[in-house]
Amino acid sequence: MCSSDLSAAMLPIVQAMLQNMAVEVTKSKVIIHAMGESQTATYKVTKADETAKTLTMTVTDEDGVSESTATIKDGGKKLILSKDGEDIILNKISDKEFAKRKAVAQQPPAFPGLE
Repeated sequence: MCSSDLSAAMLPIVQAMLQNMAVEVTKSKVIIHAMGESQTATYKVTKADETAKTLTMTVTDEDGVSESTATIKDGGKKLILSKDGEDIILNKISDKEFAKRKAVAQQPPAFPGLE
């Protein structure tokens, strides 16, 4: 199986994992709930650009300390977290949807070996 076939075969699994992931952003923390575990990173805003709606921050996580940015789009409905050239796009969801996703995310993975 070539890499593109493998990627296509894995896509539904990855999409299901992302659909059942919950990301919680608080005043000084980002908590990712997925596959029965939670990972927490703390952040401190070092610069704010109101015109660009972008925050620059120092993030401390399991990999150490790094600089990241957060950009607010679509009137606050989308948050783009950028670190080391990679973006994570978070769409605002209702409290009810968040609670549902968090409950599912706290369950261990249905596929052995994915934890």
